[in-house]
Amino acid sequence: DDDGIVYLDVAANLRAGNGIATSIAHYDTERSHGRLPAPMTTFPPGYPAAISLFGGSETAARAVSIAPFAATAALLVWAMRLAGVPGFTRAMALLLLLTNMTMQRYNSGVQSESLFTLFAFVALLGILFAERTSKHGPVAAVLLSCGAIGLAYTVRYAGLFLIPPVAAYALYRFWISRQWPFALAPLIPVSIAGAFMVRNTLLVGDWRGGNDLPILNPWGALAGRYVRGQLHLLLGNHRIAVDVWEVRLAIAAILIAAALLFATKPWQGATRGPLLVTLWILTYTAAFFYAARHSVVDLDSRMFVPMLPCYLLLFGMIFGRIPGSLFFYGSMAILVISYSVINFQDFDDTPYPRPRHQVVAGLLAQATDGRSMRAWLDSNVAPDEVIAAVDGQAVGYLVKRPTLSLVPPVYSPVRWECEDILREMARFKARYLIVFKSFPAGSPENESSYPPESKFIAGSVQEQLACGFTIAAENKGVRILKTR
Repeated sequence: DDDGIVYLDVAANLRAGNGIATSIAHYDTERSHGRLPAPMTTFPPGYPAAISLFGGSETAARAVSIAPFAATAALLVWAMRLAGVPGFTRAMALLLLLTNMTMQRYNSGVQSESLFTLFAFVALLGILFAERTSKHGPVAAVLLSCGAIGLAYTVRYAGLFLIPPVAAYALYRFWISRQWPFALAPLIPVSIAGAFMVRNTLLVGDWRGGNDLPILNPWGALAGRYVRGQLHLLLGNHRIAVDVWEVRLAIAAILIAAALLFATKPWQGATRGPLLVTLWILTYTAAFFYAARHSVVDLDSRMFVPMLPCYLLLFGMIFGRIPGSLFFYGSMAILVISYSVINFQDFDDTPYPRPRHQVVAGLLAQATDGRSMRAWLDSNVAPDEVIAAVDGQAVGYLVKRPTLSLVPPVYSPVRWECEDILREMARFKARYLIVFKSFPAGSPENESSYPPESKFIAGSVQEQLACGFTIAAENKGVRILKTR
């Protein structure tokens, strides 16, 4: 998706010696510098840095996503074994993880979720391991937890949400032991996060680095989005309605799980492990609610993918305390198989839309006067010349040129009328503007970027040219405009 394009672009700039920078000015913060490559602050550099270490290619990026997922799966099994969860329950939890299609979607793509999930999960396991060790073991475990959550922040700024619980636990261990390493451990993630916050403030005047459009979302709407997000996290990309058979099957599975819990009451006499995992999940969720209320951050399934191993660890800790019996094993098998069937059905019923860059690539490949739009660009635009474009992230990725992207209004107050277009193209010394006249039916662009949000772009698509632009080249779906 668009985020993956940004990650690959930042990785390429790292390998080229340009530092933490992007050649696609999409968000206001990157565009504010008036030059390309521009310092990247909207996203932290951890995932692009990992990509660059392994070659910088899309294949390397996918490997950087797949490998952390495999490590997370192994750690989940190890953590449940450490907590005394029986082998059957461990196997069921692992199957639930491996068959979750929402998680597999991000773990197989150019996405930062998998690496962030690994670091966040290691931070939680450090706390749980410290609870079960003695002497110097807790110190090492807490130091590991603090280091891991610091690294998580370098991958996604959401790591900030989990620094408080890690720091609070370290200070709690200091309070009961008076060992100074516990008191100093929180300085690790605080220093890492603080360094990036200072960099962001110096570069763009905001410690968050971007996504600072003032918003106040109502609590009721947030609650609805959260519930839908959790359902999609667990069930995949299904339509959520009672008349959908997968949802009915999920309801039946939930009722079986509830019957098991209330019949056996496994929480009685439990250790602090389940409580710590629950507090970890609640802290992350509460912080995301606050962020979503005041920013463009959403509460969809993607934001909670890093919590899925925690959900399953809690599942194992609770259900693993239920005494084994034929009823228990049969009920658990029904629960897990139902869940797996629901997720696998996701592929057939509601396929995910084609990635944006694939749709744009098809349009650019359409021929006009015997050659494609990409061939025309190669002949008329120098490799280091900036171009402006609607859907600029996808265009910049495909044509391999510095790109001024016309960010949609959900992320910016700019509406891209004549004055905005001419001003920004002059700042970046861009001569050409790429707009799209049409997109294939059913593509995501039909809903998000087309028809364009500005009167100027809409007029340009309908041949009502303004601002002195002329048509330099066009085909059935693409029009390239040139400034005076």
